[in-house]
Amino acid sequence: MPPEAPVFADVDRVKAEVVPLRPILVDRRTMAGLLSVSERTLQSITQTGAFPCVRLGGRVLYSPAAAQDWIAKNQTRKEKPRARAATHIARGRKKTSCTE
Repeated sequence: MPPEAPVFADVDRVKAEVVPLRPILVDRRTMAGLLSVSERTLQSITQTGAFPCVRLGGRVLYSPAAAQDWIAKNQTRKEKPRARAATHIARGRKKTSCTE
């Protein structure tokens, strides 16, 4: 039996134990994709100070972990239907657009 056989077994064991690394900081394009918003929207909420970011050199970077915390703190609960919408339904008329 060749002496490499135990080494290959160790390599397979180590590969099974390795956890893929997640990036600590990501750029605006990546964070916008993670949040499903446009880059411009992310830039706007970052400029107002509403969304956490890290300035590193001349770059603005985002922490996915901080973004998850921000989302958890800023979640809203479902709003109750407005009385006007309920009145339309009660009268048998449907609202046809969001602008009525």
